[in-house]
Amino acid sequence: MDGRGGLFYGGAVDRHNDRLIAYEMGIVVNLLQFLAAMGEVYEVGGYHGPVEIAYEVNGLRDAVGASRVGEFGFPPTPYGSDGARRDLRSQARTLRERPESVVRDLTLRLMQALTERDYDPLGDD
Repeated sequence: MDGRGGLFYGGAVDRHNDRLIAYEMGIVVNLLQFLAAMGEVYEVGGYHGPVEIAYEVNGLRDAVGASRVGEFGFPPTPYGSDGARRDLRSQARTLRERPESVVRDLTLRLMQALTERDYDPLGDD
């Protein structure tokens, strides 16, 4: 094993009643669980150095955030790109001890774009 990991989550975007829906909570929770597990793998393997992390969500063009569906008022603005991608460098220890902080750093822009507000799926709301 060379320390690389990969996650495929097929439920990030789905069509429902002729509308493409992006499930923010599913994206964030799956990424959180995966990164926490990778943090444990690095711990067991004795690796404590830097880790390059990248995530990508495809199939987003014209999707709206699930948290916005059914809201009254102005209709949500559909996402304007085919996908979202972000990468960053973290420490292996951070993945194990504070994976939610890494997930927030990775997904903040996408969550704001999908919800058109300051939305944190990992928040206590």
